[in-house]
Amino acid sequence: MRVTFNTIPANSFLLGSTKYALVDVPELQPGVYDVVLYDYMQEVARLPKILTVSATATDVELEVTGAFKSPPDGFTARVKAGDTFPSAAPYVAEVVAVGRLGPGELGVRVGDATVVVPLRAQELAATLRIRCSTIRASDGAVRCMFPGPDQPVMVAPAAMLTLPTNAGPVLFQIATARAPKTAAPESR
Repeated sequence: MRVTFNTIPANSFLLGSTKYALVDVPELQPGVYDVVLYDYMQEVARLPKILTVSATATDVELEVTGAFKSPPDGFTARVKAGDTFPSAAPYVAEVVAVGRLGPGELGVRVGDATVVVPLRAQELAATLRIRCSTIRASDGAVRCMFPGPDQPVMVAPAAMLTLPTNAGPVLFQIATARAPKTAAPESR
């Protein structure tokens, strides 16, 4: 027995009974596919146009709130809405809004929870618009990855982003992430 998607064979499959099967789907291009079951060379069953593979956006923008952690001397006085990281194109982050300087804390992921630990250093609250690349994980979920100095960082609460500046890297910890706010269409 074998399973195909149009003419592309499945990586593997397991028939659980006459009512279900587990199929390891290969990487498929966006489109609509028939799922076909063969017994040797003969087609036994076909589910026409039953599987749709959608295109995934590869580069997206997200708006993240959080804080610059232990900002370097002079940074808090200089940073303003519209600043980009790095300062020259192509940039990976843009400051949307700057909040207040306040007591520092660090969000640490422990299992599925985030534990907040107070810090001695202060932090600067801010909202950034970041550019990240999407990847499809083995569980089928799409995750957004932000470029890091050593490896990409998954965009999520408590994630720490390293932002390049002329004076050296600055750390920004994400509290929340969302799709960027878009301007309302003008009415005529």
